[in-house]
Amino acid sequence: MSPEDHEIETFIREHGVRLIAYLIGCGAPQDMAEAGAYEAFQVLHRLKERGRPPEHPAAFMRRVAVHSVRKAYKKQYGRELPDSEHLESSMGPIDSEDEQVILREDVRRLLRELPTRQRQVIERRYLRDYSVLETAGSLGISARAVQANTNAALKNLRRLVQQNPIWEEEAR
Repeated sequence: MSPEDHEIETFIREHGVRLIAYLIGCGAPQDMAEAGAYEAFQVLHRLKERGRPPEHPAAFMRRVAVHSVRKAYKKQYGRELPDSEHLESSMGPIDSEDEQVILREDVRRLLRELPTRQRQVIERRYLRDYSVLETAGSLGISARAVQANTNAALKNLRRLVQQNPIWEEEAR
């Protein structure tokens, strides 16, 4: 067993049981809780293989597992998880430190998927609060090109959000 495999196995042992217990405590049936945790580990593993591991893997996995369980429960029973409000409140408000970190990681990951010029335009327009003309000047392109790249980037981001299992719930 390689050191990396040992590290992953240790991580699963430490966090898997806690994650499953948390999901069951929120009202998920055991099989769904286990499936949600398994999916979260798969997503984490794929990200590590691609060289993009999240900064806070445990918080990231909890978010993936919660979305997976909520989706599965609604699909199977046709309604929200009974303790869904507790699930949301226990995840903390949007401004909690974990949630901010996860959202930053998610946004960074999505931005990396964009073509270079679109990413540059989005970063300037929305993260640095540049005007269209300031963005055009800093990149050496026309204002029309800034608008076209902004529209294309937003379209691509919508597509990426719909394809990403972590954002699936928010995309609806």
